[in-house]
This record gives sequence, C-alpha cells and structure tokens, in this order.
Amino acid sequence: MHELTDLDLSKCIEADSNYEETRQQYVDKMTELGYKIYYPENNELLIDIDTKEQYEQFKAKFSRLVKEFEDTTYSIIVSKSGYPHQHIIVKMGFDLNNSERIALQAILGSDPIREMLSLFRHFNVDPFPSLLALKGD
Repeated sequence: MHELTDLDLSKCIEADSNYEETRQQYVDKMTELGYKIYYPENNELLIDIDTKEQYEQFKAKFSRLVKEFEDTTYSIIVSKSGYPHQHIIVKMGFDLNNSERIALQAILGSDPIREMLSLFRHFNVDPFPSLLALKGD
C-alpha cells in the first residue's frame, strides 16, 4: 500500500460543485473518523459499486477481462455505506499507470462520478487519484 508524502495535493479539489473538500482534507477527516485510507498497489484497480446493477455490470465485464488476462482476481469489501455499496479490489497480473487504472475502473462499472473525479485529480497531478476509505477494525 502506498502512503501519501509531503506533496502539495491542494490542487486536487473534488470537482463536484456540492463538495469543496480537497483530497487531503477528505483523507484527514476519514482518518480522524477511524477509517483506513487504502491506496492501490501498482497492479490494483479500486472499484466503487453503489447499486446491484453496477455489480451485475462488474461481473459481466470482469468475465471478459479475465479471458484476456487470466491471472486477474478480485476481492469484495462491503463499503462504509452498507450493502449494496461495495468496494472491489481487482488484482491484475501487471502494473498500471493512473490513466489505465481509471479507464479500467470505469469500464468495470465503478461509480461513474467517482471515476470522472479521479480523472480530474489525475489531470491535476494527484499521484493517487484513486483511493478507498475502509471501515476501521
């Protein structure tokens, strides 16, 4: 798991007009609330599922992905919001750059707004445009 460094992430502002928090403010808030911030390994995708339909899309697209990349696996974590909200960590057999990660996350059915915001963060030079806030133990 990657750790944030002293990089200035203040440019990485959420693009949602109802949400003015910077990425660092979000990370700080969630950490204070007892959540673990999970940054993807170089070979991981972080899928955010909000509906049963998105999960069905994930399963269908994953079955095609694994035909191309047989050494791909995934694990599911129920999100802080409860079912049907889920986080899925997909492990690929190779490393990905952030553009590839965001594209594959979107293709696999991850929350489209989240992936759009991740792309904006990537354009703003955020080294970790994708992350998960996981419930603490």
